[in-house]
Amino acid sequence: MATREMTQSDLERQIDELARMSLMISPNPANVLFVGRAGGRLIDNCKYAFLEACQNDYGFSPLFLTWYKDEYIKLSKAALPVAMFPNDIKKIALCGSVVCDDFWWRTEPVYALLHNRPSFQLWHGIPLKAIGSTEIASKVNMDADKAKYLQSMYSGYNAVLSTSEYVSSNIFSRVFFDGEFVIAGYPRNDVLLRKPTAMDMMGSDAELLGRIRAHKRSGGKAAFFMPTFRDSGGDLFSDQALDFVALNKLCAECNLLMVIKLHPFVDVQIEGSLANLVVMKSGHDAYPLLGQADFLITDYSSVYFDFLLTGRPVLFYTYDLEKYISKDREFMLDFAAMSPGLKVRTQAELFAAIRDISENGDDGFAMQREHLSRLLFAHQDARSSQRVCEFVSSSLVPKASEYAKTRENIMPQPQ
Repeated sequence: MATREMTQSDLERQIDELARMSLMISPNPANVLFVGRAGGRLIDNCKYAFLEACQNDYGFSPLFLTWYKDEYIKLSKAALPVAMFPNDIKKIALCGSVVCDDFWWRTEPVYALLHNRPSFQLWHGIPLKAIGSTEIASKVNMDADKAKYLQSMYSGYNAVLSTSEYVSSNIFSRVFFDGEFVIAGYPRNDVLLRKPTAMDMMGSDAELLGRIRAHKRSGGKAAFFMPTFRDSGGDLFSDQALDFVALNKLCAECNLLMVIKLHPFVDVQIEGSLANLVVMKSGHDAYPLLGQADFLITDYSSVYFDFLLTGRPVLFYTYDLEKYISKDREFMLDFAAMSPGLKVRTQAELFAAIRDISENGDDGFAMQREHLSRLLFAHQDARSSQRVCEFVSSSLVPKASEYAKTRENIMPQPQ
């Protein structure tokens, strides 16, 4: 991001200027800012809530915020309302509230414009690993400065999106320090429960979707491999826990197309041509394609909770389990109880499980998956984006109106 290239004095000067601008501009409560994840990428829950707000009238005007020129151009060409920081500062300042699914933007100068705006945190997944308050309480990879930072980042939201009463009471109440829990479901999961539209494919890979569908029409199967990142660095590829060439050979034998989708923090390139393996760009949206998967392979990524909605098998490759929970992140949930699927520790075990699931189509955990899915997701109807927008309209916008009226009473008057 451009702000990271500034000197410290330039950064401080920009923050001061934005703070003064925030005092001088009265926001419009009907303008709602949707902050894209990972620097403003059109992915995750904000993407689908934003697109829903653009396609239907909820009584407010959505604006998508990005730091990336390619995202700005893409949305502009699609005639979608988009702002780029720092080019469109005034448009951003005129927004009365913020919808986000991460907190990276609160560490950027733009926060000087937005810090008092009502906000709705959509968060980007039901956490398995410790985050927020539970991460602070952990002794793994924690110090006083990090604890202070995390307390700040997981505080100050008017509302936090949840997927069920269980998630609200037993998970997010242990993560966030304040905020109302809104059980509306994750917007990104809508596309797992229905056919993706042309708009859904923005920020995704339409060519790869076509390839997956063609492979399945010809009698093959498709799988997604979606591991998470490690706080201490490394991944299953650099750790040499997976041989690409051997995996490709296995997939060819099983008539399986394997899509490897890494966390946005991780990027790996396959050298050479491996016909049955595809590495999807880490900044692309996997969800319009994930619904095509016959099974999912992961490690500790929360994506598997979402995938439960498909009813299909999940395979867990936990080659570094002990290191992960001792060096990277402790779990806040009981992993064994909350992960209905085969767990393998070596590449040989992984390959045997892939072959078995490919041939048999199941793993013996169907009932456990259904039970956990019902526990975690109160809504399974592809209407979560609609419910989120309805909440923004009925609750967040009125809070923005109250804030704007308060601001009008304290704003400096022209001389």
